[in-house]
Amino acid sequence: NKLPHSGATVSRRSTIGGSPSPTPFQYNQLPPLGPGRSPQLPSRFGHNYHDNQGGFQRQHDDMLEHQVSSMGHSAPTNTREPNLNDVVDFLSSSDPTHVANAASYLQHLAYSDDNMKAKIRQFGGIPALISQLRTHDDIRVQVPVLGALRNLSYGRANIGNKIQIANDAGLTEMTLLLKTTQHSEIRELVTSVLWNLSSCEEIKLRIIHVCLKDVVEHILIPHSGYSHTHLAAKDFSVRPDVTHWSPEMRNILGALRNISSAGEEARRFLRSCNGLVDCLVWIIRAATGQENTDEKTAESAMCILRNLSYQLEDEVDPQDGADDALDKEWERQLQQEIEDEKENVEEPKRRNFLLLCTRSHTADLRRNVPRLSSPQNLISPDSSLLPVRVHPISGVALLWQPEIVFPYLALLEKYTSTPELIEATAGALQNLTACAWKWSVYIRHIIRKAKGLLLLIELLNHAHDTVVRSSATALRNIAVDHTNKLMIGTYAIQGIIPRLPYGLNSLGISEQTTIALLCTLMELCIGNPENARSFRESG
Repeated sequence: NKLPHSGATVSRRSTIGGSPSPTPFQYNQLPPLGPGRSPQLPSRFGHNYHDNQGGFQRQHDDMLEHQVSSMGHSAPTNTREPNLNDVVDFLSSSDPTHVANAASYLQHLAYSDDNMKAKIRQFGGIPALISQLRTHDDIRVQVPVLGALRNLSYGRANIGNKIQIANDAGLTEMTLLLKTTQHSEIRELVTSVLWNLSSCEEIKLRIIHVCLKDVVEHILIPHSGYSHTHLAAKDFSVRPDVTHWSPEMRNILGALRNISSAGEEARRFLRSCNGLVDCLVWIIRAATGQENTDEKTAESAMCILRNLSYQLEDEVDPQDGADDALDKEWERQLQQEIEDEKENVEEPKRRNFLLLCTRSHTADLRRNVPRLSSPQNLISPDSSLLPVRVHPISGVALLWQPEIVFPYLALLEKYTSTPELIEATAGALQNLTACAWKWSVYIRHIIRKAKGLLLLIELLNHAHDTVVRSSATALRNIAVDHTNKLMIGTYAIQGIIPRLPYGLNSLGISEQTTIALLCTLMELCIGNPENARSFRESG
C-alpha cells in the first residue's frame, strides 16, 4: 500500500468477484492480458510454396506421400510403409530432398492432431527438426522444417512440445536464422513459431533473454517504419507516415503481447529494451492517422502498452529520462491550474455545506459545470496542450508522459467497433491514472483538457461487457480529480444506472462489470453531494 491520497486507501489490484469495499476510493489497475497464439499451418500437400528464386514448386498429395514412403529406396510394391520412427529417421538423411519431404510429412501429420504431436515428440522428432535448421541453409528444407515446428507448437495441450523446442536450442537456432535470412517466408514462419511458444508460461522469460533484442532490432523496428530521426518521432503534433505492416511484424507483436503478461520481471526487461516502447507508440500513432489499418497489429501493440503501464509508479524510476527534458514553466502552469480548479470546487463546501445539499444550490452548481464536447484533432494535438521539450522524449518515459494521452484518446475515437482494441486502450488509461504520483495527476488533468471524458463516458453504453468494465474503472480513477468528479458525475451517472442489474440496458453485463460500475458510482458520490443527489434522483 502507498501513502493515502485525499483520504483514500490505495490498492494495487481490483477485487474482482468480491464485494466492493466500503472505504473511500481505491485505485484500480488492470492485470496483464492473457496469451494468444499463431494458427496452425494446413498440410503442404496440394499447396504451392516459393522456392528461393521466388518461383513456385508444385507438390501433389500422391507425389509427396510416395516420396515419403520410398525415400532412398527403389521400393517394390510389397515393401512396408514407414512408421513414425522411420519418418523421423529420414530427417537425418544427407539428401536435402529427403529431409524436406520428411519434414513436410510431419507437418501434415501434426495438423490439428494433438495425440500425433505428442507421438512425434516421443519419437525424437523435435530435436531432429531443429538440427536441420543448424545443418541446412536451403529454403526448401527450412520452410517445411519450420512449418512442422509451427504445427507441433500450436495449442494449449502441447506445452511439452513448446518446452522441448526451447530446451533443444530451438530459440537460439531460430533467432540466428531470423538474423541471417533474406526470405520473408522464413521470417514469417520463425516469428509464428515464436508466437506459439510465447503462450507457454515456463519459457516466456527464456524467450526474452534469447530473442528479444534481435526480434526488436531485425523485425519490429524496420517493419514498423519507425526511425528515431523521423520528425514525427520527435514531435507528437506531426503524424507518422502511412506504412504497410508485415505478417512477421504482426507475429512478433503477438508474441510480445503474450510475454508482457509474464509478471514484473518480464515487464522490466521489455521496458528496458532499446527501441521497443518507441516503436509501440509509433505503431498506435500511425494506426490513428491512416485508413485500412491492420487492426490486429494495432490491438497487440496497444495490449503490450497496457501491460507495460501496469504498476509503473512501483516498477520504474519516475526520474528516468523525463524531468530533465520537461519544460519547467509548462509544468508550473499545469500544477497551478490543478490547484486553482481544486480550490474552485472546494470553496463552496467550506462556505456552507448545508446550502450545498439544497436542490436550488445544486442546480446552480450543475449549471456552472463545463459542457462536455467531443475532442478535436487528437492525431495532431494542439501544441499548447503539450510541454515544450528541450530534447525529444524517448524510451520507457514515453509510457507515462502527457503526450501519450492523445494517441490513446484517438484510438478510442476511431475504433469504436473494435472491442479488444478499445478495451486495451481504456485499460491503459486506467493504469496510468491509478496512483498518486505526479504523472498520474497530470494525466487525469490532461484527459479532461483534451476533452477525452466524453469518449470514456460514451463507452459505458458499449455492447461489449469488458469495454464497459475498463471504461468504468478508468472513469473511477480519473474522478479522483475534483473537477473531473463533478463533470463525470453530471454526465455519466445517467449512463451507469441503466447498466446495473434490472436496468433498461443491463443485458450482457457480468458480475465483475457490475462491481466496477458500483465502485465508480461510489467514488463519484463520496465527498460530492451534487453527485449523490443526482444518483438518488435517478431512481
